[in-house]
Amino acid sequence: MQNLLPEKIDTLFINCNLATMADNALSIIKNGALAVTGEIISWVGKEKNLPDNFEIRCKKILDCKNEWILPGFVDCHTHLVYGGSRSNEFEMRLKGISYEEISKKGGGIFSTVHASRNASKESLFTSASKRVKTLLKQGITTLEIKSGYGLNLETELKILEVIKQLDKKFPLHIEATFLGAHALPKEFKGNPDGYIDLVTQTMLPEVKNQGIATAVDVFCENIGFSLNQTRKVFQKAKEVGFNIKLHAEQLSDSNGAGLASEFNALSCDHLEYLSLSGAKKMAQHNVIAVLLPGAFYYLKETRKPPVDIFRKLKIPMAVSTDLNPGTS
Repeated sequence: MQNLLPEKIDTLFINCNLATMADNALSIIKNGALAVTGEIISWVGKEKNLPDNFEIRCKKILDCKNEWILPGFVDCHTHLVYGGSRSNEFEMRLKGISYEEISKKGGGIFSTVHASRNASKESLFTSASKRVKTLLKQGITTLEIKSGYGLNLETELKILEVIKQLDKKFPLHIEATFLGAHALPKEFKGNPDGYIDLVTQTMLPEVKNQGIATAVDVFCENIGFSLNQTRKVFQKAKEVGFNIKLHAEQLSDSNGAGLASEFNALSCDHLEYLSLSGAKKMAQHNVIAVLLPGAFYYLKETRKPPVDIFRKLKIPMAVSTDLNPGTS
């Protein structure tokens, strides 16, 4: 950074190595220094280029002892707010029981939905706070959190309100995503279209009115929601002003990525079964491919996302934790 060192500096980091990530590269500065004034990085460069008597400008000087300073990580796909525990499912997975079988037996998402509906806002905030603190320690400074463990208006709003509280409490940026179409709740068994009507006609407008989410996601899958049902959610989401995301092609090729691309989605996530035609649509609409290796390995999947195709088509890729109570 070819600018002058400010007259007033809150914190100056010296004796450090910097990965500035300028110009889409690491742009490493060895033996560097970095100045912070307020909430702004006000100077960065070689320590030897600091002016004489720079110390008198600084409230605090920290010697990094030749350690690294990196940009904060972005965790762009999490399900961090939930009630209960699904540790018993780990044993089930070790015995070879599939994710679909666990779900059909009332486990998986449905177990967490039951616990989340019965949990107080305070208990959800307390448990989620521990997870946020762990991510902060790992260098994550921007975090996306989805709802989706309520599957009714009251609990979906409760989860989104907790996400808003977390954003206010902790020194990182949090974006909330409404994932009301995560699974079909038991009270709508045999009536998925009726539940999608609830999501589109009641939940989405209320979430928008309260301003507690910026994006909408859907689990488009053979154990989730069909392509037509997903389209209905996206149409309403766009109508009221939400960004679009999608759990796409995790367990089968449902052509969800192609649909999401038509709505200029921010991202399609998982993508193990993505087809070439779906990838081409993502490339045409600048949709980011979010890879979730934690879920892939936990579920013992064998089909990997088509990373070579992403590279060939120059589709941007992101890697995220998919932090959730059951599969990552």
